[in-house]
Amino acid sequence: MSSFSQKNLAAQNIAETANKGFMSYINNWTSTSQQEDNKVISSNLDDPLSVSDIDSDTSMSSNNSSKNHHSSKRSSPAPVPSTVTKKTKITDKYLKELSAYHEPVFDKPPPTTIGILDMNQLEHSTKTMQKCVSSILEKAPNCNQLQYLIESDEIDNGIRLELQDNPLIDTASKLKSLHEIGKLPILDQIINDEVKISDDDLKKLKKIPAKSNSVKVNSPRDVVPEIASTGVHHDMPPLPPINNPKLFERVFIHKSTVNNKQYLEANHLLHSHNERLEFYGDSILNNLATLIIFKEFPDSTEGDLSKIRSKLVSNKTLIKIAFQYGFDKKLRSRISDDVLKTGDKKIFADVFEAYIGALAMERGFDLEDVKEWLAKVYAPLIHELKIEYIEEPIDREAKSKLYGLIGQDDLHPVYNTLQMGDGIHNKFIVQCTINGEELGRGTANNLKEAGLRAAMAGLNNNEVLKKYFVARQQIERPIKLQRLERENAKKREVAERLEQERNNLPSTPSSPIRTSMFPISVNENEPLDIDAKNKLYGILGRKIGDKPAYLTSQINGNLFKVVLCVRGITICEATDPSKKKAMARAAQTLLENERAMREICKDFRTKDSPE
Repeated sequence: MSSFSQKNLAAQNIAETANKGFMSYINNWTSTSQQEDNKVISSNLDDPLSVSDIDSDTSMSSNNSSKNHHSSKRSSPAPVPSTVTKKTKITDKYLKELSAYHEPVFDKPPPTTIGILDMNQLEHSTKTMQKCVSSILEKAPNCNQLQYLIESDEIDNGIRLELQDNPLIDTASKLKSLHEIGKLPILDQIINDEVKISDDDLKKLKKIPAKSNSVKVNSPRDVVPEIASTGVHHDMPPLPPINNPKLFERVFIHKSTVNNKQYLEANHLLHSHNERLEFYGDSILNNLATLIIFKEFPDSTEGDLSKIRSKLVSNKTLIKIAFQYGFDKKLRSRISDDVLKTGDKKIFADVFEAYIGALAMERGFDLEDVKEWLAKVYAPLIHELKIEYIEEPIDREAKSKLYGLIGQDDLHPVYNTLQMGDGIHNKFIVQCTINGEELGRGTANNLKEAGLRAAMAGLNNNEVLKKYFVARQQIERPIKLQRLERENAKKREVAERLEQERNNLPSTPSSPIRTSMFPISVNENEPLDIDAKNKLYGILGRKIGDKPAYLTSQINGNLFKVVLCVRGITICEATDPSKKKAMARAAQTLLENERAMREICKDFRTKDSPE
């Protein structure tokens, strides 16, 4: 067989297969209801010409016509054979006769219910029809091309007879021909899902006898409840709405729902479930969570921020939120409930991410309302994370305070390093104990701060703190009593010495104080003895039982003026930006002036003078 003949045979097989599929789809709409009616027809028809006879007669007519065409030489393509008209007339004639024995199929009432299985079958049948129509328009020859093949000398008689006698090839060729001359635009509409019904068509549809409209088609409603905007218990922040109904429903369609629809194109399948939305939402959620925690945790390190974000977007967190909003009840999948309940339930976290993805698809870059909603949803968890990650300021005196409360020479807080950190990813952990009992632990990026935080934790451990504070008091009470007794003994000794000195005082003073030599001048260039004030205080106390007085005032906004007085006499004046230094300068001036010191320290006390 020549290559040309093989191509013709292949084209014939393709067209026949497509035509059979197309006709099978058309017959699928009426086959169920016709089965019982055909039995009635077969038992009641007295006409010797059956439906099969009609097809046979039509095929013979087509065959004879084709032979006549073949007997002549190649000429211009013949017009459509008259057998088509004849076939139509015969069919109409016998259909009219058959109507006496059974009612038309399309006058029967429609089914009262349409189930999920029915919808899947309709979807599959429609897709099959689209593929068949597309195959016919692509592969089938038109009438001229078919006639050319029949008349060709390059095919054998078997193929020629098949092309002449096969009614399916004939139908496919005529469909292709009518489409090419623009008489079957419906075929393009079928292929492209663009079948149109005009207002006039709808009006005609309404005029169909009431018999076919009297039965209501009760398509069962989806038992899945609608999503409550504020959650199952109405205690959640309102969900941002997804305005596109198709996009909203797609969020809750798991891939398992459409996995068995292999008859659909890959692109159509890809956009019929929520996996792409989940992928998009995962990225958007990470971004929005980052913006939220960056504001809520202004002083946290990047390492802590990463840990916080991981908790916000973890499957555990998202599953909880999905259940709070009832996403688990809305989800459509073909996974058994037992598997969903006992598994890791990640499928519900995926649904939440898909919802975020759908919101982002609708809003583009304007996601402020979505971010505000997420911030409210995350608020309880963020509060818990703040307790864990936001640390109180370090008390640099914590160790001293703790020792002051419970520390003793032989029993005091001890700090043990439990974990050495690296200052980046791993933190230092220090434990504070006393007498082997833990007071607290501290964690920080360096060892010193970890120890201080351990002491801070110890200061907050009231139970243990009270125990050792009481123990310390019981030990220190006798020591304090002994110390108090020693202090009292010293006071008595000082009092006795003062009494003895008083008894040794002369009866009259040697001479009065010469006040004319005061105030004395101050040498500002003399090196300053910062301890001069204390020295003067001690000398005056021993010699005259009095103490110096310093009158201070501020001048020119940044200088301190100090006036030194002893026994009511103004000794000198000193100025300095530092009040402490000005007082020391005045005291030093008196100490270094021997004449002034002798004069001011004259002792006027007598034995009869009051103390």
